[in-house]
Amino acid sequence: MTDDELEHDHAALMRTLDRLEGGGARIPCRAAPVRSSVIWISEDPAEQAVAAARCQGCPALEECDRFGLAHTREGGVWGGRTVAERRAVARRLRRASAA
Repeated sequence: MTDDELEHDHAALMRTLDRLEGGGARIPCRAAPVRSSVIWISEDPAEQAVAAARCQGCPALEECDRFGLAHTREGGVWGGRTVAERRAVARRLRRASAA
């Protein structure tokens, strides 16, 4: 993926989050207090697990997961998955599509 595609996809995801929040939905990664917001981009596996667990039930989980799987080079937790989890899923999807 190119940087332009990354920017486009990220902007689309942010518009989705804005729309959902505007409708009264709670988006966990945006509702976190500033001190705990670092868990979403932490490299610590324990913090990543906490962030991923907080994603469950998010109304944007599917859209965020699609973004994370499309952009596995991006750090942090996306769609309830850590970087390692997203890369593993992306590898499985590539193998399945090649078969």
